[in-house]
Amino acid sequence: MNKFIYIFALAICFSQTHLMANYTTNYSQAVSVYCDPELNSCLEKIFKVDEARSLIAQVKQEGSVRVITNKHQLSDQFGAYWDMERRVICVNCQSTEGKWIGSILFELCNAAANSKLVHLDDLASRGQIDKESYVSSVERIEFENSHIAARIANRGIELGIFPEDAFLPTYDTFEEHYKYQKIGGHSAWIAKNYYNLVPQSRY
Repeated sequence: MNKFIYIFALAICFSQTHLMANYTTNYSQAVSVYCDPELNSCLEKIFKVDEARSLIAQVKQEGSVRVITNKHQLSDQFGAYWDMERRVICVNCQSTEGKWIGSILFELCNAAANSKLVHLDDLASRGQIDKESYVSSVERIEFENSHIAARIANRGIELGIFPEDAFLPTYDTFEEHYKYQKIGGHSAWIAKNYYNLVPQSRY
């Protein structure tokens, strides 16, 4: 089964090599979250928030996870993405600590929902779901994830652990969320992913 990248949402799969840090922070060693050196302080702060540690424990039930910085069209456009095949969270290499923290939290939520995303990919690869249903289902998962991540970010800010710009804005309703994901081009990436998965005979 083909697997694809879920960005600050979801996007198409690509091949990329990246030099990983050869060590982890004291916090991340306990749960095997490896990160690039410049992200150490972000991971340290994230692990100080109980809700974030619980989220990471949930992600770890399906396997290890790494967090890296990169310079790529996807991270440039959306800030970050979840590469479900390599189990890697990629964040834009040019950002602030607060924005990195917010992006990592959101993508950890996507990682925690990995089995749901895999299920949708499975349906698409077998021709058992249409494009609109696939796109809206992925967007709904990410809408729910955005609220989970926002609550954790707010908690970290309230505790004085996260900087103010770790704040994650959310939409009140799925309909509003979906509308602006379409306008911003995010849903188009998901549709591309669908067409890469669906059997050619379905065209």
